[in-house]
Amino acid sequence: MEFLNKDFLYILLVLPFLILFIVKNKKFKFNIFILISFIFLIIAFARPILNNGEIKVKTSNVNVIIGLDLSLSMFANDVYPTRFNFAKNKIKYLIENFKDSKIGIIGFSSRTFMISPLTEDTETLEYLINNLSLDTTNLKGTDILNSLEVTNDLMLKNKKKVLILFTDGGDNKDYTQEIEYAKEHNIKVYIYGIGTNKGSPIKINGKTIKDKSGNIVIVNLNTKIKELSLQTNGAYLQYSNNDKDINMIIEDIKSKFKNDKKEEKIIKNNQELFYYPLFLSFITFFISIFNFNLRRKKWRY
Repeated sequence: MEFLNKDFLYILLVLPFLILFIVKNKKFKFNIFILISFIFLIIAFARPILNNGEIKVKTSNVNVIIGLDLSLSMFANDVYPTRFNFAKNKIKYLIENFKDSKIGIIGFSSRTFMISPLTEDTETLEYLINNLSLDTTNLKGTDILNSLEVTNDLMLKNKKKVLILFTDGGDNKDYTQEIEYAKEHNIKVYIYGIGTNKGSPIKINGKTIKDKSGNIVIVNLNTKIKELSLQTNGAYLQYSNNDKDINMIIEDIKSKFKNDKKEEKIIKNNQELFYYPLFLSFITFFISIFNFNLRRKKWRY
C-alpha cells in the first residue's frame, strides 16, 4: 500500500502532544472515538492506494482546438440568450461528448488568447468555459488568421490539426489568406456559425452600440467564412437548437482520422482506498456523538 499525499501523515506526529495536553487538563472531556475519527480522516486525506503496476492503453491522437469568438458582436441576442452564451453551451456539450481526445481552448477577437492548452481534463475545461465572460474583453474585430497561427503553435507536434471555430463569421469578405495558411499547416477548420442573416443590435449594459454617425449597429451572420471550412476539408454548420449538429462534427472528425494509428500510453493501475478510512472516520465520529450524549445523561442524574 502507498500514499499519494504523504505529507498529511505528518499531522499524526502531533497527536501524542495533543493527547498529553488533554490528559493534563481536566477541563477537557477526552473522547477516544473523536481521536480515532480524526486519525482515520487524516489517513483518508493521505489517499492510500494499492499499486497494481502499469497498464498500456491505446488513445486516439485526434487532438482538437476549440476557438470561441470573443468579439463584441457576440453580445447580439438574435440567438437566445446571446450568441456568446449559446456558443458556450454548445462547446460544453462538445467537450462532454468528444471522448478519447485532447482538447485545447482559445478565445479570439482582434487578437487570440489561450484559455487552455491541450488536455484530457474535461472538468477543468467545462469550468473555464462556465466562467468565461465577455465583460472583461470588449474587443472589436475578428482576426481568424491569428487564431490559426495560435492553433498551429499549440499543435506543432501533430501532423494533422483540427480547429473548431464558434463564431458569427467576423467582418472579412475574403478568407483567401486564412485558407492558404490552414492548407500550408494542415489545419482542418470546422466552422459553427452562430447568428442570423437578419442580424441584431448589440446591447452592452443596457446600451445599444452605435456607429460614429449615431446609427444603430446591426451585426449579421457572415457566411463568407464558410469557404475557410470547405477549402480545408472541414465542415460548415449553422446553429440549431438540438445537439445533432455537434454530434455531426464529432462523427465527421473521427471518420477522417479513423485510419490514423492510435498512440500507446502507459498509465498506473492504482486502486483508490481512501473511502475505507473515510467511512470509518464517519462511523467513529457518530459513535463519539452518541457516547457524548450518553455521558451527558449520566451527568444530569
